[in-house]
Amino acid sequence: MNDASPNLLKMIEILSIKATSLQDLHKILGKSVKQIKRNLDKLKEQGYSVEQDFQNRYFIFGADNLRNRLFDETEQAFLHSLVSLHAPEHALAAAILLKLKPEPIHIPVVPQIKSGLMTRNFELISEALKHNKRVLLKRYLSISGVVSVKDRILEPLYFEDHHRQMKAWEISSRMPKSFKLDRMEQVEILDESCKNRQLKPMFTDAFSFSSVKPRMVKLQLSIRARELLSEDHPEAIPYIIQKEGKWYFHGPVSHPMGIGRFILGLPGEIVIIYGPELLGYLRVMKEKYSF
Repeated sequence: MNDASPNLLKMIEILSIKATSLQDLHKILGKSVKQIKRNLDKLKEQGYSVEQDFQNRYFIFGADNLRNRLFDETEQAFLHSLVSLHAPEHALAAAILLKLKPEPIHIPVVPQIKSGLMTRNFELISEALKHNKRVLLKRYLSISGVVSVKDRILEPLYFEDHHRQMKAWEISSRMPKSFKLDRMEQVEILDESCKNRQLKPMFTDAFSFSSVKPRMVKLQLSIRARELLSEDHPEAIPYIIQKEGKWYFHGPVSHPMGIGRFILGLPGEIVIIYGPELLGYLRVMKEKYSF
């Protein structure tokens, strides 16, 4: 299904969840009944078991995927553990882990479909970066400010946040912005070259926030706070130190919100030794609490 259109993938998503009539598919997808029937035939050609219930509604009962194995089961298990341990948040990780599972792959559920789209979009953006081309980002979901879904023409600059989002120059706003891969519906490479704008890559902190100039903070941690910080944010581990029997986090943060949320979740267990912007953020958040 690598070359499947977003419309066809949406149909898989719908029919995998519940039985749906042709008229309802027409309303949801905005395609003619004739086109929908053609897409149903395409699904059958791909090996999906498209069935009809007693009300003539369509649904996917099951699907067998034929896969060529290049590794034996021991090798697959080894590769599975490598990706899981060392690159679990990479944009390609979910697709690789799915392929390495020893059991058969069944009908894709919603997360699997989204993972496949994200992998495909990552590959297209990588190709655009390689050839210095603009991209058309179709129906991108933005939740900053007013929630909106619209097309955007972008000049990709680089990946950030463990390849989970892209920094790009937006043509319409004439500004650099970040775009999350899991909110992209479709990416199309345009036959237009970028203007070679250069931006300094942003620093991403242990809490997944990015900035050009991170700020240093120093916190004293309880044993519980130290353990939870290490478990929930492993990239903070290099900045966790012990001195005179006490534990501290002394490291860079890009925005007070990320580390602030962690602190607010552990009242009385973290002391802020240094971090003026962090203190300001926490004071504002404290005023918003009501019970």
